[in-house]
Amino acid sequence: DPPIRGALAADARFRDVALRRYDWDQSYNAAEYRKLMLSYSGTQAMDGKNRAGLLDDIERLAEQHFAGRVTRPLVATLTTAFLK
Repeated sequence: DPPIRGALAADARFRDVALRRYDWDQSYNAAEYRKLMLSYSGTQAMDGKNRAGLLDDIERLAEQHFAGRVTRPLVATLTTAFLK
């Protein structure tokens, strides 16, 4: 459980604390995954040569070993509570 759920449950001002979890698989072709990686701040912070090398390697790996597809398991949680 996320720490916020415990904090809300322990706080007398709140009631009916609930946690909802949403799981799904998100698939990308190799070029789409490369574009996604460009949106990450860690990738953006790399110098241009290293960034291009990393992205080239990831795209090539997806093409050569994973039929050009990358599937990422994703999870989002939503914690809700009502004021008493």
